[in-house]
Order: sequence, then structure tokens, then C-alpha cells
Amino acid sequence: MRGNARLARWWILGAGVMLVLTARADACPAECVDEEAHVAKVYDGDTVRLRDGRRLRLIGLDAPELGHDGEASEPFAQQATDTLNALLARHGYRVLLRYGVERRDDYGRWLAHLYLPDKTSITAHLLSSGLATQLTVPPDTYQIDCYRQAEAQAHAKDMGIWRLPKYQVVASTDIEPNARGFRRVRGTVVRFGHSRSSVWLNLEGGIALRIEREDLGNFPHWDLASLDGKQVVARGWLYEHSGELRMQIRHPAALELVH
Repeated sequence: MRGNARLARWWILGAGVMLVLTARADACPAECVDEEAHVAKVYDGDTVRLRDGRRLRLIGLDAPELGHDGEASEPFAQQATDTLNALLARHGYRVLLRYGVERRDDYGRWLAHLYLPDKTSITAHLLSSGLATQLTVPPDTYQIDCYRQAEAQAHAKDMGIWRLPKYQVVASTDIEPNARGFRRVRGTVVRFGHSRSSVWLNLEGGIALRIEREDLGNFPHWDLASLDGKQVVARGWLYEHSGELRMQIRHPAALELVH
């Protein structure tokens, strides 16, 4: 009985994947590819292992984390993992890779945009299904506008993670002192400053947005000093340093001026 229930679950999930793909078959298609490969294992919604042993991180998205060592999984982490697995299974785990500008990350994982054999973007599918957030890590900015649009489709329909309070825009003055991880924060810039390594936008409520000087080239059309006194929405990962909540901003996709 348990085996039949599991089979039924995968059939339903796979059917759902096919319905969604039919509607989004042209979302962010590959213009060119570098390699064909086979996936041997799905770790979670954004990381897989290829048959040749390489561990690969999908470019352009960040999926909720599965729990490890007794920790609970984040909401929709299992759904993202199951959806990716079902999607790959329907195509015999065959994939196409387009490598990023940087081929490996700091953890030694390979970095690539991942596509199905028909060049359908797997990243766009997960984003438009509300199972991941769009992530831009310079210099890998290929397909950024298309990925952002895919995320916006899910957000507009309150799909998946976008139904959760954690993913809603929160005023910088309302952020809890122990808040960590991905957040979208809205606040007024009360101070623009410099340090040896970074430019800083301090929001009301004590949150500091940090832009490293090596990333300033990603903001060619921004007069960051002019943001003093303006309202912005920032998205990224909150962390604590020296008693202060901070968020690193590396690309304009993570910073929006509120008009």
C-alpha cells in the first residue's frame, strides 16, 4: 500500500510538472549550451550531482533549505526538491548546461544554468512555480531579466513561498533583532557613508546595506549618494555583525528605489 501511495504521489506531481511546462515552454530558453550531462542525484531545489561526480549549483535561484542533522526543513524545501526530481525524471535525467562566467563557487561546486533537452530553463520553471527566489551573483548575470520576470509571475499569484510572511516586504523599523536569512526590507536611507572596503546605506531602524567597492561597477547608472533620504526596497540575506543587522547588496537587482 505504501508503495502504491508513493507511486500515485509521483504520478500526480509529474502530471502537474507537465501542465506547467506546457504553459511555460518558452520561458528563458537556452541561446547556446556548453555541455550535455546526466543528473545522478538531486540534493535539493538548487543543487544536483552529475553522473560524473560533479556537484552542481544552479545559477539564478535560491531554493528553501532542506533540514540536516535533525534541523527542520524550510517551508516548500521538500516541494522544490520533489518538483526538480520529477521534472528531471520525465526527461531521463538528461540536461543541458550553460556555464557561468565563474565555473565554480567558493565551495567547489560547479555553476551552470540548467536546461531540459528541449532547452527549457529549469531555473525559470522553479521560479515561476514559486519554489525559489531569484538570485543574482555577479558576474553571472545571464538571463537575469527573464528570471526576475519568472519570479514576478509567481509572486503576483501568491504561489508557493510568496504566501509566507517571511517573503513579504517588511519595514526596516519592524525587523526583529534576531531576524536572519532571506528578507525583503523597505526603509528610508538615513545615512550614506564610506569605509575603506565598502559603501553603506543605513536604513531607519538600524539596518545597514553594504555594497563592497569591488561591486560598485555593477551600479553604473546609480548615484548611490543621492539615495540619502529616499525610500528603497532591498532584498538579500540579513546577518548580524558587531550588534548590527546588515545586508550585502551586490547588484541592482537587489535594490529598488521607491518612487
